[in-house]
Amino acid sequence: MKKYVPLLAAIVIVVVLAILASTSCSSQPQQEIPQEEIPTSTENLTQSMNIYYSASQGYLVPITRQVASSDNMAQAALDLLHDTSANWTDASSLGVMPTLPEGATATVSVSGGIAQVDLSGFVCTDADSEKLAISSMTATLLDMPQIDVVHYTVNGKAAALLPFGTSIADTVTSLAVNAEQEALSVSAGESVSQVRLAFYDSANDLLVPVTRSVTGSNDLSAIMTELAKGPAEGSTLTSAIPESCELLGVSKTEDTAIIDMSESFSNLSAQEMTTAA
Repeated sequence: MKKYVPLLAAIVIVVVLAILASTSCSSQPQQEIPQEEIPTSTENLTQSMNIYYSASQGYLVPITRQVASSDNMAQAALDLLHDTSANWTDASSLGVMPTLPEGATATVSVSGGIAQVDLSGFVCTDADSEKLAISSMTATLLDMPQIDVVHYTVNGKAAALLPFGTSIADTVTSLAVNAEQEALSVSAGESVSQVRLAFYDSANDLLVPVTRSVTGSNDLSAIMTELAKGPAEGSTLTSAIPESCELLGVSKTEDTAIIDMSESFSNLSAQEMTTAA
């Protein structure tokens, strides 16, 4: 029996050493396996922006575009308005036109809500196109949430007027897009406000924003009443709401506008109803 003791002891020692070796290995910190980093690409990221192009009869029309994200989205927006062959091809497919004159540059920087636009080579063909170009840039920039004020310079210097007389001396905080020129009769004590309406350009299948001055309140009911009146006399635009449809009432619940139309509204075609709505 004694001759088996050394063998038994050897077995016990081997088992103990194996356990100790296992314990020693498990107590060491595990080496982290480096994970392959997958680069994040921003090339395909875009932002939705309203770009104010020129349409027929000199109207400005906002077209919602998906613009590639960049550090200067204001510049990216204005770049779409330059008179280049690529911009013409792109805009004309939408029934609109770029507004900045050929060879002109408009460099913009934004800080603290102020968009500083410096113009160079800004030579238009007439006063109307000059005014339209400035209004186009101003409207586009003021539609951006990070911009409250637009100011212009020419070749890095302050300027009061452009060659055809468009004033750029003052900073701009708001713009009456496509303002109607009808005279407004105002009684003593009455207030005047502006409302933005949308009428239809059938030639280009576009909805055109129009700014109308009204007396009294400019609440939702007043706005819808003005919309139901249709465009000003002599306008090339038409109402998107057919004459057969009558506005019966308007109400508002929290952030929801409820527009009550006559039964004939439900008889419109899908396209007519979409445009009217």
